[in-house]
Amino acid sequence: MKTLNIDLSTRILSDKMKVHLVRPGARYAFFRTALEKNVLPVDAPFLRPEDGKPVKAPNKIAAELERARVFRDWARKPEAKRGRIPSKDLGNYSLDLGDASRSATRTRIRNASQNILWAIPGGTLTVIPNRSLSGKAILAKVAPRHEPRTFVHGTGRNQGIVFPARKIFDPKLVPMIDLPGEVLEDARSMKVVQQISGHAEERILRMYYGDYQRAEDHVAGVVAGTDDFDARIIAQMIELHLSMSNAISSGKGSEPGSALFDTESTAEVFFHGRVDSPDGRTYLASTSVITFAVKLMLIVAASGLPMGLAAQAIEAGNVTVINSAEADGAGAHAADTIQASRKALVDFARASGYPTVEAYLSALQDGLNRNSASIAGKATLDE
Repeated sequence: MKTLNIDLSTRILSDKMKVHLVRPGARYAFFRTALEKNVLPVDAPFLRPEDGKPVKAPNKIAAELERARVFRDWARKPEAKRGRIPSKDLGNYSLDLGDASRSATRTRIRNASQNILWAIPGGTLTVIPNRSLSGKAILAKVAPRHEPRTFVHGTGRNQGIVFPARKIFDPKLVPMIDLPGEVLEDARSMKVVQQISGHAEERILRMYYGDYQRAEDHVAGVVAGTDDFDARIIAQMIELHLSMSNAISSGKGSEPGSALFDTESTAEVFFHGRVDSPDGRTYLASTSVITFAVKLMLIVAASGLPMGLAAQAIEAGNVTVINSAEADGAGAHAADTIQASRKALVDFARASGYPTVEAYLSALQDGLNRNSASIAGKATLDE
C-alpha cells in the first residue's frame, strides 16, 4: 500500500510569544526607514549602546542622553528657527545636567531605547503603524537582543543625525484599516512600545502567520482566490472538525454532514474570517489538535491525489506528517504537536472507515476548487 506524506506547514510558537506595537518615532518619521532598511530606529540621536547589553541607566550616560535631547529638539523645530546644527562633542553636554525637566526627558529617551533595543524578546512579532489610515502597516519579527547594534542615518528633518536601531526580519505589509480598532487607537498614543493582548493579539497573529499554534490555541485556515467566498467550504470545515471530535471521543464514526446538527456534541470550534474580498480568508480555531487534523485533510484534498487511495492510506496508518515551518522557540513541543495531529487523523479514519474519509476529502476538494482556494502545506503518495 502507498504511503501518504503530509507537510503540515504550520508555525509552532513559543507559549511566551507576545505581540507589540512599536511607534516609529515622532510623526512616524522612521516608518520609511523601517520599511526600506528592515530596522526599528530609536529616536535617540547619536546614542551608542553597548552590544549584547541593556541600555545603561540614565545617570550612567547622562551626557549622551542630553546630546540626544538637544538634537531631538533641534530636529523638531521649523527650519526657519533651527539655526546651526548642534555640536556632537560630548564634552559640551557634560555640565549643567541638574535641570529636573531635562532629566525627565533624558530618562524617557533612555527608557524608549531600552524598550526597543533590549526589553522586547527576540522573535517577538511587532506592529509598526503608518501615519495614514489609508496606508499600510508593517508586521515583522525583531532580531535577537544579542545581535550587534545597527545604526541608521536620519532623513528629512533628521538629516545629518545617526540613530541606533534594532533589526527586524520577515516583514509583511497589511492595510492599516485591517488592524483591530484598539490597535489603531494605541498607534495614535504617545507611547513608543505597547503590548497587544486579547482578541486583538489573536487577530494580528492570524494576519501574520495564518496557521499557527501557541499554548492551547490551534489555528488553521484557507485563502480564497475568488471575489465571493463560497460559504459551503466553511460549513464543511466546521462539520468535519465536529465529526472528528465526536469520532475520536466515542470511537464511532457518523455520516458526513450529521455532526453539524448533533446537539449532544460537546466539541468546540471557532470561526474567524475576512471573506468579502478576492483574497478572503477563513480560519478555524480551537484548543484541540483536531484543528490541525482538519488541516491535514484540507492539504490532502488540495493535493490533486486520488482521494480513494489517500483515504485508504490514512485508515491503514500509512501516513507520515512533517512540519516545514519553523518552531519559534517551541522546541520539543512542536514534535509532540505533529505526532498528535497525525494520531488524531488516523484515529478518526479508523473510527469512521475509509469510505467516509474519502467522502470528506472529495467534498473538501470540491469546496476548495469552487473557491480557487489555497492552503499552506502539501501532500504526496509514495510506494
